[in-house]
Amino acid sequence: TFSAGSCSVDMDGKIYIQKEQTSRVFRLDVARHVLEPLLVIESPQGAVVAGDKMFITTFEEGGKKVNFLYSLGHTRNDFNRWLLV
Repeated sequence: TFSAGSCSVDMDGKIYIQKEQTSRVFRLDVARHVLEPLLVIESPQGAVVAGDKMFITTFEEGGKKVNFLYSLGHTRNDFNRWLLV
Protein backbone atom coordinates (compact mmCIF):
# COMPACT_ATOMS: atom_id res chain seq x y z
CA THR A 1 0.00 0.00 0.00
CA PHE A 2 1.02 3.59 -0.50
CA SER A 3 0.49 5.65 2.65
CA ALA A 4 1.40 9.00 4.23
CA GLY A 5 4.46 10.54 2.66
CA SER A 6 3.98 8.98 -0.78
CA CYS A 7 4.13 11.34 -3.74
CA SER A 8 3.85 11.07 -7.51
CA VAL A 9 4.27 12.81 -10.85
CA ASP A 10 2.97 11.84 -14.29
CA MET A 11 4.34 12.14 -17.82
CA ASP A 12 3.36 10.57 -21.14
CA GLY A 13 0.85 8.10 -19.69
CA LYS A 14 3.11 6.91 -16.90
CA ILE A 15 2.87 7.79 -13.21
CA TYR A 16 6.05 7.72 -11.12
CA ILE A 17 5.34 7.06 -7.43
CA GLN A 18 7.70 7.37 -4.46
CA LYS A 19 6.54 5.03 -1.69
CA GLU A 20 6.75 6.93 1.60
CA GLN A 21 10.08 6.45 3.44
CA THR A 22 10.89 3.03 1.98
CA SER A 23 13.05 4.75 -0.66
CA ARG A 24 11.37 2.77 -3.46
CA VAL A 25 10.06 4.34 -6.66
CA PHE A 26 7.53 2.63 -8.93
CA ARG A 27 6.26 3.32 -12.44
CA LEU A 28 2.59 2.81 -13.29
CA ASP A 29 1.90 2.40 -17.01
CA VAL A 30 -1.70 3.57 -17.21
CA ALA A 31 -2.43 2.15 -20.68
CA ARG A 32 -1.13 -1.33 -19.83
CA HIS A 33 -2.34 -1.32 -16.17
CA VAL A 34 1.13 -2.38 -15.01
CA LEU A 35 2.86 -1.27 -11.81
CA GLU A 36 6.59 -2.06 -11.84
CA PRO A 37 9.49 -1.28 -9.50
CA LEU A 38 11.73 1.38 -11.05
CA LEU A 39 14.51 2.25 -8.60
CA VAL A 40 15.64 2.51 -5.00
CA ILE A 41 16.75 5.86 -3.58
CA GLU A 42 20.16 5.36 -2.00
CA SER A 43 19.92 8.31 0.40
CA PRO A 44 18.47 7.44 3.82
CA GLN A 45 15.02 8.91 4.45
CA GLY A 46 13.93 10.69 7.59
CA ALA A 47 10.42 11.08 8.98
CA VAL A 48 7.81 11.19 6.22
CA VAL A 49 6.64 14.56 4.96
CA ALA A 50 3.40 15.03 3.05
CA GLY A 51 3.42 17.09 -0.11
CA ASP A 52 4.76 17.30 -3.63
CA LYS A 53 8.37 16.09 -3.65
CA MET A 54 8.80 14.85 -7.25
CA PHE A 55 9.00 16.47 -10.66
CA ILE A 56 10.19 15.68 -14.19
CA THR A 57 12.16 17.97 -16.47
CA THR A 58 12.99 17.56 -20.14
CA PHE A 59 16.38 18.56 -21.53
CA GLU A 60 16.56 19.16 -25.27
CA GLU A 61 19.62 19.78 -27.40
CA GLY A 62 20.21 19.19 -31.08
CA GLY A 63 16.74 17.74 -31.58
CA LYS A 64 17.24 15.08 -28.91
CA LYS A 65 15.21 15.01 -25.72
CA VAL A 66 15.94 13.32 -22.42
CA ASN A 67 13.76 13.28 -19.31
CA PHE A 68 14.99 13.42 -15.74
CA LEU A 69 13.02 12.43 -12.63
CA TYR A 70 13.84 14.44 -9.50
CA SER A 71 12.88 13.60 -5.94
CA LEU A 72 13.32 15.51 -2.70
CA GLY A 73 14.09 13.37 0.32
CA HIS A 74 11.93 13.35 3.43
CA THR A 75 13.23 15.86 6.01
CA ARG A 76 16.33 16.37 3.84
CA ASN A 77 17.36 19.22 1.59
CA ASP A 78 18.95 17.20 -1.22
CA PHE A 79 17.57 16.24 -4.63
CA ASN A 80 18.07 12.90 -6.30
CA ARG A 81 18.01 12.74 -10.11
CA TRP A 82 17.57 9.82 -12.52
CA LEU A 83 17.53 9.59 -16.28
CA LEU A 84 14.26 8.13 -17.57
CA VAL A 85 14.58 5.83 -20.57
